[in-house]
Amino acid sequence: MKRRLITSNINSLISSSEENIFLGDWCFVGKNIQERQNFNFKKIRYHFNEPNKLKKDYKYLNNLYPKILIALSNFLNDFHKTNYSKRYWEIVIGPTLVQLLSVFWDRWELINKAVKTEKIDCVPVVDYKIKDFISQDFNDIFTNKLDSHFWNNCIFAEIINESHKLNILKIENKNFNNQSDYVNQDLESSHRFKFFDKILSKFTNETNLIYKLNLGNKNFLKYVFYHKKIFRSYSEFSKKIKLEKPIERNFFLGFDTKNNFEKMISKKLLFFFPLSHLEGFKNVQTEARKIKLNPKYIITAFGHVVNDLFKIWVAEKVEGKKSKLIISSHGGYVQNPINFNSWTNISDKFISWEKLNTKKTIQLPPLYLRNNKKKIIKKNKQILFCTSNTNLYAYRIEDYIISAQILECLKLWKNFFLSLDDGIKDKIIIRHVPGFDPWKQKDQLSKIFKHNAISRKKEFIDELKVSKIVINTSMQTTFFESMDYGVPTLVLLKDDLWNLSKKGMSIYKNLKKNNIIFTDFKKLNKHLIKIYDQPNLWWNQKKIVEVREEFHQHYCKKKNFDDWNQFFSKLDL
Repeated sequence: MKRRLITSNINSLISSSEENIFLGDWCFVGKNIQERQNFNFKKIRYHFNEPNKLKKDYKYLNNLYPKILIALSNFLNDFHKTNYSKRYWEIVIGPTLVQLLSVFWDRWELINKAVKTEKIDCVPVVDYKIKDFISQDFNDIFTNKLDSHFWNNCIFAEIINESHKLNILKIENKNFNNQSDYVNQDLESSHRFKFFDKILSKFTNETNLIYKLNLGNKNFLKYVFYHKKIFRSYSEFSKKIKLEKPIERNFFLGFDTKNNFEKMISKKLLFFFPLSHLEGFKNVQTEARKIKLNPKYIITAFGHVVNDLFKIWVAEKVEGKKSKLIISSHGGYVQNPINFNSWTNISDKFISWEKLNTKKTIQLPPLYLRNNKKKIIKKNKQILFCTSNTNLYAYRIEDYIISAQILECLKLWKNFFLSLDDGIKDKIIIRHVPGFDPWKQKDQLSKIFKHNAISRKKEFIDELKVSKIVINTSMQTTFFESMDYGVPTLVLLKDDLWNLSKKGMSIYKNLKKNNIIFTDFKKLNKHLIKIYDQPNLWWNQKKIVEVREEFHQHYCKKKNFDDWNQFFSKLDL
């Protein structure tokens, strides 16, 4: 029987008369799971489930990133006939490179493992032309392409064509087309109150331009009253820009390649770069230069990632030494570094939740944490279990759950729930990432419980108010929020974290030593039984309070917006 390698979750790739070698678990997500399980098939175990592989691969890519960045800077200067600095180009293309480098590495390793472990007769691929998958800008990649089975079908096909002698079976493209036509396509449609924003632009002082900082309504009012300045949303950065798709691309990225992966990436990376970096760059740059704003400081938490028009405008200002760029962390995380250090590289000052003690960084309190003191409500019985989630396909290599690794986490969570006494199990309420469930966790976890265990509350704070204990499954935003709120907080991880600062690692080990972090669900179960009746007695023990305070001082300063206002005031001097 012939054996075909199935790379993506597309029905037309699968054969009922051949053995199907599925490249990953994403091929089984959706309506046709049962039907596919009836086929003759084999599934390849995800490569990042191998012990220590993620840590090793991250270190390799972290070292490769700056080398490719230099090559890209040289290429783009030549392509656009410019002479911009490496920093200019990292501001413009850094987020794209971080993600595409991770994407190509993951897909490369998937194909390599399949070739080494299986006999493959053919690889069916939905046929495509460059116009079918090319992205308009970074946000198009992030929003529309990363979990697209068709787009990943194209990535896999290009890697195989370049580096492996496998028989490609082309399948007619009947259903897939490119829905992206504009730079800022999604941003423009979501920008509200444009007319009001344009009126405000006549009265604002642009010394400090604050864009996509996620201040929140309360902090917004504090900023306005403290500084006596009008604050606006800068709708000019959300302008839609039409770019024509190219007919073909044949670019080569020149750098000193050390292995077959790097040889492949030198030929294929630019093939998947968005139009806003290549053929359409001059058009977007022209629009950026029409924006007549000349701030002394540019402060953002999201704009330097999602908006290519904003990024090019920022690069122009920074390159001309007219403005300084200040970037803020936009969510809770303990990992350090992140994004191959690109955010620190491009900023003049980096605002971190973590206390890092470097010249470029300053620690300020998280903007959206409420700094509430937990009210001890004796009638609270609920144990809130916060799941983690991730995309179907890997898009950023980091110390976190990646792609099909989530299924190993699901097994861990199920085993934990099944090990609980009925009295505690009946108190579990599960909160998923709102509006994001690509792996269909709700369907799988809800079957374990007799009661309706899935949270229906819209706001996380409303769950915290009625929770006796919170169990997190990652040390990210919900962990920071529950720690900040003061409710007894636990963490269940599949594996220990490794990408931490020296001080961060010390704190992590201390949290684990004091039964806040667990990697063994049986030990968590025993601890839960021990503290459930009166969790606050344990939570408020002197040694636990000291551990919690150490965490807050290093990762999550518990102060109000006054620190931010003082920071902004110093910028105005």
